[in-house]
Amino acid sequence: MPSSCIGHMFKIICDPDETWGINSCFRYLEIVDMLRDGFLTEGTKFSANDRIYVVVKIRGSLKLKMIGG
Repeated sequence: MPSSCIGHMFKIICDPDETWGINSCFRYLEIVDMLRDGFLTEGTKFSANDRIYVVVKIRGSLKLKMIGG
């Protein structure tokens, strides 16, 4: 994750489980905690700093991966 994104707010733009709701915003470190604790679903998409990120499963762990921007 680029260090320039750490202080930005990440806005949910797609929530497969409709748990958080569109436009919910979180800081990067909050997202890291939610990934670790299993509170985010694979496929959840965020927008931050004019980039798009998606939650993916890599080797059994959920991670945030940049997919566009």
